[in-house]
Amino acid sequence: MSGGSDTNTSTAQVFFLAMMLNPAVQPKARPEINNVTGKDRLPTIKDKAYLRSVIAEVLRWNPSAPLALPHLLKKDDIYEGMHFPKGSLMIPNHMLHDPEIYTNPDEFNPDRYNDLGSEMEKVHELVFGFGRRVCQVLFRRDFLRDCGHGSRHLRNPASR
Repeated sequence: MSGGSDTNTSTAQVFFLAMMLNPAVQPKARPEINNVTGKDRLPTIKDKAYLRSVIAEVLRWNPSAPLALPHLLKKDDIYEGMHFPKGSLMIPNHMLHDPEIYTNPDEFNPDRYNDLGSEMEKVHELVFGFGRRVCQVLFRRDFLRDCGHGSRHLRNPASR
C-alpha cells in the first residue's frame, strides 16, 4: 500500500459526506469553481479562498487521523498558563474541536475562516503535524517543486 493513500481516501469520503450533509455549501462553491476554471481544467488549491475554506473545514471537521501523532515533550512547557512537565504526552488534534477556538466545532462551516489563509493554515498545521512528526509528503512535494524535477508530476493530469 502506498503511503498516504488511506488518508487521502478517507479525506475524500469526508468531503462527500460533508457535501451530502451540508447542501448549502455546494451552491456557494460551484460558481467559484466554474468562474475560475471554466471547463478547461480542474481547480487547484490556489484558485479561490472559498474552495480552500471548504477543504480546510473538511480536514478540521473530520480529520483522517483524529488523534494525530502523539508528541512527547523534551522539556517542561507552559501553554496558556498550564504547566506540562517534561515527558508529557501531547495529542494536538483535540484543538480542532475546541469550542473556545471554533464556535460550534461539530458543525461543518467553511465560512468560519472568513477567507483568511492564516486561519486555514492553523488547521493544516494541526492536521499535517509539526516538528519531527510532520507529514513527510509535504517535504517531498516541496522538494520536487523546488528542484523542478517534479513539476510534470504535480500538474493536472487533464492538462497533459
